[in-house]
Amino acid sequence: VLMIEKHPYQMQRVATFVRFVFTGTLDQRGSGWQLDQSLIAIGSGGWFGRGLGGGLQKYLFLPEAHTDFIFSILAEELGFIGTSALFVLLALLLWRCMRVVARAADPFHFLLAGGLTLQIGLYALANLAVATGLAPTTGLPLPFVSYGGTALLVNLAAAGLLYRISATNESREALVRQRWAREGA
Repeated sequence: VLMIEKHPYQMQRVATFVRFVFTGTLDQRGSGWQLDQSLIAIGSGGWFGRGLGGGLQKYLFLPEAHTDFIFSILAEELGFIGTSALFVLLALLLWRCMRVVARAADPFHFLLAGGLTLQIGLYALANLAVATGLAPTTGLPLPFVSYGGTALLVNLAAAGLLYRISATNESREALVRQRWAREGA
């Protein structure tokens, strides 16, 4: 609450989002400009999109298209089929991360892998929710897709740690060992 009072533009974003959710109206020339242009980009993609590089919303219509609203640009250029492929890839990544979590034998590795998986998943969910109008604009990047050196570096470090935890696991799952250990005790 203190941060919203300190930065009035954040309160304006939240108020625009609440007004959009409850009334369906959007301040298209003010604080709702980004969301309006994002929804136009998503809707104009159709089934197959306009082609990679053929989107029009990124040309001064949708601010920060390469970071916060990269999903909208991908939806416009790749269409429903391309965004479905993106969802499948994100789900596959998160599934593999959850397998690392489930197989972690050490409690520290379990918590570290779980936290990193949660971080990647929540960033993806938040970015997709913002681009589709399900959440107010936050500025979180889409992991491994959005432009940005720091976010990409942190996500690559998280992937490296997850890979290392996966490499230290034995071939059998840790959960199975724990279950058998409880039954024998």
